[in-house]
Amino acid sequence: MKKNNKKFLFFLFITTFFIALLSYGEALFFDFFMDDWGYLWAVKFDLQRYLTTWVHHPGSFITFFPWYYLFGTNPLLYNIFGVFLKTFAALSFGLVIFALFKTKRSFFLASAFYASYFGGLESFTFVSARISAFLVITVNLTIFFYIRSYLYKSNKVYLLSLFFLFISLASDPIRILPLPLLLILWEFMERKFDKNLSVK
Repeated sequence: MKKNNKKFLFFLFITTFFIALLSYGEALFFDFFMDDWGYLWAVKFDLQRYLTTWVHHPGSFITFFPWYYLFGTNPLLYNIFGVFLKTFAALSFGLVIFALFKTKRSFFLASAFYASYFGGLESFTFVSARISAFLVITVNLTIFFYIRSYLYKSNKVYLLSLFFLFISLASDPIRILPLPLLLILWEFMERKFDKNLSVK
């Protein structure tokens, strides 16, 4: 990786993190909320049940496991982690825009915009709802690698896309089911556009 690219990525990460911190600063001092307490109890006293009873959203166990063993019952640490999640979600969204427009400016602006955006606030501030935050990252990575694999005809990159798609589907199949259809539709439209260009 070129030195300039490393500097850009470092600057992008720091900037995105501080934008997310400014946007969600007050959330750092939130306490646990509603379902959080029940999940905390389950992780500590009935781990097997906690890990195996997520019928409709199997990946939801990741909201407190394994983080409980790092953060204990300190809500501040979970909330700081939430800011990092917001940062990585913003960067993953920036990657999707970068795959489409291929400019550092688009990468930067998209990441900064998402970091400052308040939509889905509970996904990053309420610990028990954080499966949605993790899904934002895996879905964006699925889309990013899928677009890259199509544009550069790379099977290795395509396998990365399938890997993140599998994680997303396994974590929350009900929410993620439309994603493969959207990817197929995007590729169909892209092929149609390329065909029209070649005819012209």
